[in-house]
Amino acid sequence: MAAKECFTELSDIKPFKTSWKIRVKIVHTWKQFTTYTGETIEMILADVAGILIHATIKKQQLNKFQRLIVFGEWRVIENFQLTRASGKFRATKHTYKMSIMNSTIITRCQSLSNDFYVDLAAFDNILADDVLNEHILIDVLGQVVSVGQMKTSSQNDKPKKRLEVELRDTSDQRLSCTLWGKFADSMWEACRKEERGIVICLLRCAKINTYNGDRSVSNAFDMSLMLLNPDYTIVNEFDQNCITNSSDNGDGNPTAMTTPSSKRREDPNDENDQESTSKRLCLPSITAAIEKECDKDVAKEKDGEKFGDVGDLEGHQKDGEKDQATAT
Repeated sequence: MAAKECFTELSDIKPFKTSWKIRVKIVHTWKQFTTYTGETIEMILADVAGILIHATIKKQQLNKFQRLIVFGEWRVIENFQLTRASGKFRATKHTYKMSIMNSTIITRCQSLSNDFYVDLAAFDNILADDVLNEHILIDVLGQVVSVGQMKTSSQNDKPKKRLEVELRDTSDQRLSCTLWGKFADSMWEACRKEERGIVICLLRCAKINTYNGDRSVSNAFDMSLMLLNPDYTIVNEFDQNCITNSSDNGDGNPTAMTTPSSKRREDPNDENDQESTSKRLCLPSITAAIEKECDKDVAKEKDGEKFGDVGDLEGHQKDGEKDQATAT
């Protein structure tokens, strides 16, 4: 009779050896590039106990292991290195971080659970000053109750879209969330298309930010994973609890609980700042606002066809002035 395979739980692995054998589910992956490590594949792995750990595959191992790294599938991993997790963007609370080696063995195994394995942070803990470590990324689940205007900011001389939304939990605690780039686009589009007017946001690997004493969250570059109205048990239960709590309050409609101005301190500059992201829209007004923005874009395109792009013209003029100055 074959001996029973022995696997170690992620809570018990330590860096004093490399010959560990674990059975884990790949719950998140992303590609990363730094000047120090080059291109890597990053993963968040979970065991059946729900313990999460961050793992890295370096460029030299990509060809060997890349086909085995499939989101949502279970794997057996043997022989890997552990180092202490550190830095400002720690993907999990685990003390250590995994590194795949040339001698590592990764094999397929049968599914042990359909669980998505999130480690949700309570809004109360996020908003508190001394409960959560800002250097450790968190998982956030909330209903979108208001959306700001889509704005464009410059980062590294490149324009990047920015969108501020407000989330609420089942107890109607509110949390500000800033989304950048493709995350902002996805949220904007989801709010426009959602027929029920209800958008539940699950943001994995969110970054906690503090500004002027106020706490908020944002996506942490491409490390984050944002899912909107996903068909997961934990999301469906959250959605139902929102509806139930709204009914208990005599509301009956979870999207009607949209009064962000009553949950924030008034900013005296808001009246003078027509582009202020504090001027938010409740969900029933989102579609109309987005359609209005789309109409503006169409009008701009038509004007561009007739008269050309004024911004480009100004840019060419400035470039010409620079060239003349250089020649002089």
